[in-house]
Amino acid sequence: ISWHLLEELKPKIPFKRAVFHEITRDAIARAFEAPRDIDINLVQAQEARRILDRLAGYTMSPLLWKKISPGLSAGRVQSVGLALIVQRERLRLLFKSAE
Repeated sequence: ISWHLLEELKPKIPFKRAVFHEITRDAIARAFEAPRDIDINLVQAQEARRILDRLAGYTMSPLLWKKISPGLSAGRVQSVGLALIVQRERLRLLFKSAE
């Protein structure tokens, strides 16, 4: 969110990002006591997860609804990650050494 705000607002003053993982008075206070810069690697990782969700994750949920139970979610990137691991393992099992 902070990167998107930065891109849209283009502030003329220095900016920092407050990071908290729970919505409590103490957690938010600690986040503002130790602000940090935006980590572009984290931004790019989130963008990659979003793309993977759209490419594969969203297509798995309807399959679950049809085969197992309506309303189930395939999760986010975990489903895509698992599919990639399974695909890679299948290729590994089919591999024949040149020796």
